Amino acid sequence: MKMPPDERTIIAPDGGWEESSWYQVEVAFRQGNPVHKALLYTGFLNGIRSDRKKGSPGGYHILVNPSWDRNCFISDLHYLKPIACLGQLTKDQYI
Repeated sequence: MKMPPDERTIIAPDGGWEESSWYQVEVAFRQGNPVHKALLYTGFLNGIRSDRKKGSPGGYHILVNPSWDRNCFISDLHYLKPIACLGQLTKDQYI
């Protein structure tokens, strides 16, 4: 069983987050909570600067897992590490 680091750790993917994209991620809610998997939708990104550096998931981001009783946000987490970018959903894919 994989455990998270002692310090709160939120890791961005190499190259930064993509806006409005789905990611498979590893998460833990507390230091003593085992690491498990979830899906993260990034929504809008905070902190995008004029030099084109990518920001962090901000408005409208969400974390989901079918075993949770509610959806969560990055602020709820002790640990987050991206595993894979699953890409964006276009309007035609979900309507």
